[in-house]
Amino acid sequence: AAAFGTVVAYFMVSMSFFFMGGLFVFIARLMDNGRNEVISKESDVNSNFNRAKKKIWSDLWIEMSWVNTIMLIMMLVSIVGNLSEKYIIIMAIVYMAALFVVIGIVARKTALLNGCYKFENTLDDDDDNWIYGMFYYNPKDGRVNVERRDGLGFTINMAHPIGKIVSILAMLLLIGTFAALFWAAAVSSADLEVRIEDGKVICHQLTDDYVIDENDILEVYLGDDMDELRPIRIAGVATDNVLKGNFAVGDVKKAKLFINPEVDLYIRITTDNNIYFINCNSEEETRELYEELK
Repeated sequence: AAAFGTVVAYFMVSMSFFFMGGLFVFIARLMDNGRNEVISKESDVNSNFNRAKKKIWSDLWIEMSWVNTIMLIMMLVSIVGNLSEKYIIIMAIVYMAALFVVIGIVARKTALLNGCYKFENTLDDDDDNWIYGMFYYNPKDGRVNVERRDGLGFTINMAHPIGKIVSILAMLLLIGTFAALFWAAAVSSADLEVRIEDGKVICHQLTDDYVIDENDILEVYLGDDMDELRPIRIAGVATDNVLKGNFAVGDVKKAKLFINPEVDLYIRITTDNNIYFINCNSEEETRELYEELK
């Protein structure tokens, strides 16, 4: 189940990289053929400004395409090399960080370009309402959606109440994505810990996942072949070194797993309400835990 989940994860992430690569190239062509912006009565000034602006944006999408291609190649190497899915998480974090670096560079170049042509702008403009030429903030503008300065679509007015809500939600989504990636990386790499304390069996990894009262335990069984379990994930984590959550195991339609699949020994604990499959980070620790439970 873990191996199948890994292959599916590799495939989905690889396809997303492939799709994004095609999208970047398409947008680069679209930007290159976009509508020119008029900032001056002098045609030469308009021509030079728009040529520089299109070059910046075209470079952005081309650079993103290179980042995407490199990540896709690394993903394919990971599949061929059968590397752990923790590399997927690391690559995803690096990928997002690289994209933000590229966007930051472009935002800086755009600000410098606007600064260079500030005194060439002989037409009424709203430069003060655009942050780095990309984000619109104007409390005096009652519109929620405003046309982008490059003429390609619309953006939101971040000073409008609805715009503020959308901006906050987008920021929370971004923070949540990074938090989820870091949490997944931590879960994939952190060791499993099982201990008996104050009459309770505590399964701990980053937090106390399961706390089993010894008085609720009806049966304890020690298994020595992890392959015989063949767990199917219902909800939880399934990586090369962690199986945790709700799984279907043989005739048990819903069991709770806290397993390191690289260790062959496991303990099955039966209570009134649940069946648990647990082990430690080594066969010796698992056997000692079993003897203590008995």
